[in-house]
Amino acid sequence: MPNAPEQPEGEGRNDNGEEARPLQAGAAVYNDYDEAQLAAAASLEQLRPEMVAEMRGFRLVPRPIALPLIAACRWLGDLDVSAEQVRAMSVAELNEGRLYRRRVESMNNAFLHRLRAITVGDLDDSHLDFLESLMEDEDFAPARIQRMSQAAYLLYRWLEASLAMARMQ
Repeated sequence: MPNAPEQPEGEGRNDNGEEARPLQAGAAVYNDYDEAQLAAAASLEQLRPEMVAEMRGFRLVPRPIALPLIAACRWLGDLDVSAEQVRAMSVAELNEGRLYRRRVESMNNAFLHRLRAITVGDLDDSHLDFLESLMEDEDFAPARIQRMSQAAYLLYRWLEASLAMARMQ
């Protein structure tokens, strides 16, 4: 539209007239539920067991790889941690102690099968709010994640599409 006011992508108001959160560079915008559903399914279809093994094999997991893993483990019910706690942790803290052990245990326990079994109906507001808060972390940027790990990037895309589907219901 020639006279339409210009707004940067990801800013402005959503369909409910509420202030929309700005998106990280490279974040996907889904126009409808079906589009998000296809993206979520495609992401998990591309994520292979050997890719999960690669992520699990890191001894010192970088933040951009750890954050999608933590979000997925939280959605699976394997971690009980708040987004604020995770965002405040250093790389060393993300890779030691109980959080690290629980994340590795989760990834060893039919991880892909359990991810594929999650439905949008399984996700309550606490799951969605957790992910939205975690997505505000500068290390949870899709371009940064993709540069470091294709597996973590596919996991990020699945989380992002699942969040969009849940918010559209």
